[in-house]
Amino acid sequence: MKSEKIQIRDLPEGLLNKSWQQILPYSVGLLGVVRDERGERAQLIGSGTLVRVDELPGILTAQHVVASRRWKESEHLGLCFLADVHRPTVDMQYLRVIEVAKPLSDPKGPDLAVIVLPPTDIAWLKDKRLF
Repeated sequence: MKSEKIQIRDLPEGLLNKSWQQILPYSVGLLGVVRDERGERAQLIGSGTLVRVDELPGILTAQHVVASRRWKESEHLGLCFLADVHRPTVDMQYLRVIEVAKPLSDPKGPDLAVIVLPPTDIAWLKDKRLF
């Protein structure tokens, strides 16, 4: 099947907004929270999609996100939504990472990981977002 590129401006009116409304409840920005001599700071390290396998909540993201220097240096994982929750974080020591597909070479190949969230620490998240 041949694919075709299409410009966003060429989409039917309202489709983009409707798509965002469907995707946004499952999307999350990932922030690495570190403390140093300057205090606490957060750095964007990637994004993900909230998922659930059976009753196990997690975040589907790229493997290179969880392999990054920023990920490894972080003490907490900050979850960034548009506006509805103030400073939600999860202590990194309680996260489990499953590298589903690690790229064979940098620009090519599968690049997928799951961040398994501790169910006891994220009851607030289940009230705010969909998995």
